[in-house]
Amino acid sequence: MLRSRIGFSTTNHLLSRVVRFVTRSNCSHVFFVYYDQDFCLDMVMEAHWSYRLIPLDQFTKTNKIIRIITPKHDIDLAIKSSVHWLGSLYDAKGLVGMAWVKLGRWLRHCWKNPFRSTANVYCSEAVTRGLLDQRYPGFNSMDAETVGPDDLLEFFITESAKTT
Repeated sequence: MLRSRIGFSTTNHLLSRVVRFVTRSNCSHVFFVYYDQDFCLDMVMEAHWSYRLIPLDQFTKTNKIIRIITPKHDIDLAIKSSVHWLGSLYDAKGLVGMAWVKLGRWLRHCWKNPFRSTANVYCSEAVTRGLLDQRYPGFNSMDAETVGPDDLLEFFITESAKTT
């Protein structure tokens, strides 16, 4: 059976282009991928207009996959802890706050996201919260409100490059 994975993607939509420009990354989105035994196919759990589930094959019709990574450690608990977000709205204000965080990094300052929300999530926030809930190794100092898709991609590329 396939282990759960973390995917990185982008589209040509304006929001994706802005995220890529601000983060200087080729990805603008992050999501969980897991094999659903009831549906017998790979599913994507993601923050879109709402936090939702969609079959991976449907997702790839409108999203360009940059990379799908199998983390060193199992992430099933992270996915299970993210289920309670299903149906919640996309945190657009929180995403605007991420632009503030990225501007601060560019100016060599550590600014917090001024538009934190406890009711809604954006993509990297949802994945980070799940990994924090699971106590994923190396995530203890991560702040779900200031981590972007580019930060997560860098973390997992670095993790996979480390030898044990």
